[in-house]
Amino acid sequence: MSAPGLDNEEISLADAVITIPTSEFSSLNLGQAVLLIGYEWFRTGDDTVPARIEHGPVHRKPTRESCFNCSSISSANCWSAAFCFRRTSSHP
Repeated sequence: MSAPGLDNEEISLADAVITIPTSEFSSLNLGQAVLLIGYEWFRTGDDTVPARIEHGPVHRKPTRESCFNCSSISSANCWSAAFCFRRTSSHP
């Protein structure tokens, strides 16, 4: 039984080989590897200053009431745009 992954012949066809360090018994599936490489690739082109960006002079946490108001407005907009719908018949 062969080990999982690509064999040497398949690897020789690649233009580049990337090694992602993991702990001794860990592995990544293809989706996890693609996500990690995509994130690192994105970071190389991100020019955002590595500091907190202030959005205004005063930062306050939202109140409970404002959270509920936002939720009810979002819900109403979803229903009016027909994004959400109620079932007209029940399944057996």
